[in-house]
Amino acid sequence: MGEINETGHAMNIGNFLKLISYCQGYGIKYNPSNPQLQIAFLRTLGAEGETSLSVVNDALPPYNAAQDAREAAFGPLSPLATRLLNGIKATSTISQVDDATKTIVRKIKGQRASSLTKAEKEKAALSTEPQPEQVSASQQGFNDKLDNFDKLIKQLEFTPQYAPNEPELQVPTLQAQHADLKIKNQVAWDAEVVLSNARLARNKVLYTPLTGMVDVAFDVKTYVKSAFGQTSAEYKQISGLKFTPYKP
Repeated sequence: MGEINETGHAMNIGNFLKLISYCQGYGIKYNPSNPQLQIAFLRTLGAEGETSLSVVNDALPPYNAAQDAREAAFGPLSPLATRLLNGIKATSTISQVDDATKTIVRKIKGQRASSLTKAEKEKAALSTEPQPEQVSASQQGFNDKLDNFDKLIKQLEFTPQYAPNEPELQVPTLQAQHADLKIKNQVAWDAEVVLSNARLARNKVLYTPLTGMVDVAFDVKTYVKSAFGQTSAEYKQISGLKFTPYKP
C-alpha cells in the first residue's frame, strides 16, 4: 500500500464519522450481528480515532519548532569551520596540524578528501559494478557534525599556537556553542520520538487489520449493501465515502 499524508488520515476519520451518522439514521433497520459493526462500537472507534489524530496534531508544532531550531543552530557551523581552519593556517603550526584540522573541517562541511579525476569519472560511468555512494563520505548527519565539531574544538584546544583575539573563535566560546548544539539536537530527537509514537498510536486505531477504522468501515459498507441491497438509497448514501488503506 502507498503512503498517505496527514490530510488523508483526517479524511478517513471524518468519513468514518459521517458513516456512523448515516447508520444511526437507519434506526432499527441497521442491525448487524457483528458487534464490531454495531453503533456503540463504531462510536467508540470514532472517538479513539479523533483522539489519536489530536495527539498527533499536538505533537507537530513542538516537532517543527525543534527541527527549525536545530537547523538554524547548525547552519553557521560550516562557515565557522572554515574560519577556524584559516585561523590555524594563519599560525606557525606545522603542516601535519594543518592537514589534521583540514580533514576534520572537510567532514563538517561534507566535502570529499579529493575530487574524482576525469578518468575516474569515465571509468565509473562505464562500469557495470555498483558504485559506492560518494555522499557516505560527507558525514552530514547531525550526530556526525556534533562529533566532528567536538574533535575540531579539541584539536584547537591542544594547539598552543591557536590563540585568536576574536571572541567567537576562542575555544571557550566554541565549547559553549557545542553544548548548545548538543542540547538542540537532543530536543529535536525527543520531539521526533513523541511525534513518531503518536503516529504509531493513530495508525493502530485507523489501520490495524480487521479491527482498525478503515477495515471496519469497509465491513459496514458491505453490511449495508447486504442488508438494504446494492441499489438501495441507503447504500448509495454511503458508497461514495472514501477510505484509504495505509501500511505503516
